[in-house]
Amino acid sequence: MNEFVYDVRVLTPPPTSGWIEMRLTKEASEKIENYIKKSQQSPESLKGGLAGNISHSHSLKDEDDWFYNNVLSKCIETYVNTFNPLPEVKYFLQRNVGINVDKNAFELKTLWVNYQKKYEFNPLHNHSGIFSFVLWNTIPYKFVDEISQEFLFGCSRPEPSAFKFTYPGMLGELESYHYCVEDDMENKLVFFPSRLHHSVNPFYSSDGVRISVSGNIDFK
Repeated sequence: MNEFVYDVRVLTPPPTSGWIEMRLTKEASEKIENYIKKSQQSPESLKGGLAGNISHSHSLKDEDDWFYNNVLSKCIETYVNTFNPLPEVKYFLQRNVGINVDKNAFELKTLWVNYQKKYEFNPLHNHSGIFSFVLWNTIPYKFVDEISQEFLFGCSRPEPSAFKFTYPGMLGELESYHYCVEDDMENKLVFFPSRLHHSVNPFYSSDGVRISVSGNIDFK
């Protein structure tokens, strides 16, 4: 009997990029609160340059680069040490031999606060730059109240108030990951590649305002 020997190899996709989460310290949270309060004294609207279908988006100032140096630089370090370099980062290293990817290679280009009311939303979009982040400051509802809306009864994929990443899978299909955003997400920061598409669904159970902070990081 002839015996056949098969050279069988199991191949898995190469490691891909992801995102990271961070819970802010009390000091960092207070800094952001202070930035928001100062912006309210003389608000500079960024609404015309952003995708959000929301009430207000105002520019923030990172005083003395405190938030970048104490929070975002740690995110960059964690990201580049965890995931395969993004194409933009690889290109930067190739053009700048001997320059490490550290906080001195980047800067916070834009920083802003979003004020989102009931029924408002942020459609699917991505950002400019290399890295971006979103930080939830104030969540005026409980997710259990969101998911209990009568129109969601029997729904196979209820996602009220969700923050959602959308990306292509290995076979070209769209996949998603969503955060059920509620009050325990306050002071949590999510850090991700700027080109990663994301969206924010409307909330329904509160007349309060959902406040979040976002920013874009690019090479100097």
